[in-house]
Amino acid sequence: MPNGLAFDLVGLGGRAPFDQHRPAEYTFDDAQPDARERGARQVIAGPQLPY
Repeated sequence: MPNGLAFDLVGLGGRAPFDQHRPAEYTFDDAQPDARERGARQVIAGPQLPY
């Protein structure tokens, strides 16, 4: 997209992509020890996460 801003933060424990066109949505992908909690999760920021 023109004038878009997106980036991925990648570390040893996982990654967290960010897209300017969807600022209230965050995706976390990490290596949790429990297989049921492992993998990508989408977090939508709302009134309970104001900042």
